[in-house]
Parts: sequence; C-alpha cells; structure tokens
Amino acid sequence: MVHCHWAHDVRTAMQLVEAVAPIKPFWFEDPLQPAWSPRLQRLYRVRNSGGFLETKRIADSETVTGKGDWMDQVLALDRPYIKGGMIELSSKPGLRVDLNADVRKAHLTTGDSW
Repeated sequence: MVHCHWAHDVRTAMQLVEAVAPIKPFWFEDPLQPAWSPRLQRLYRVRNSGGFLETKRIADSETVTGKGDWMDQVLALDRPYIKGGMIELSSKPGLRVDLNADVRKAHLTTGDSW
C-alpha cells in the first residue's frame, strides 16, 4: 500500500509509480494535490481500480459512518444523512455538518486534545 498524502509533483509521482510497480501494491493513493490540472492525465493513465466491484469494495472500506457505531454519533445530525445508499445533503451552509463535541472528546487518542 502506498499513500503519498498529496506530497509529490507529477514527475516525482511518476517516478514513484515506476519504482513500486514491481511489487504490485494494493493501492497508490493521493500522490498529487487534489486540484485538477491537465498534467494529471499523464499520471491517471497508470490507475486501475479493477472494475465496478473493486471500486465498490474501496468505497465500502473508505466509508466510516452509516455502520451504527460511535462514528455515526460524531456527526450531530437532526436526521439520517444516508438515504437509499446515497448521502442526502443538508440545506445548512458551509460543510453542512456539525461535530458532537462530547462524542469526539470521549474518543480522543493519547496525546490528542480537543
């Protein structure tokens, strides 16, 4: 698994792709800043998620809410936000979500502060 945290330019990302290709990593994630640029097309030609089922598997493991555990309580919601498998957007301004401070504080990691 290779996660780059948006740390590279296109040239460096391509060099890294070529360097790790022989070990066939499970994924190569976020090598470039998320802002769109036509130069990204060159890097995107090396991507492949393995089809619809693989894409669904990735989406299922990337989704951290809607499973009925404490992460669902982190979001302070006035109603469920996942409806029919889709996120139902709120009419609130901004990011449209509020965090439940009590739940967040109860699950801090060692050394973390609110």
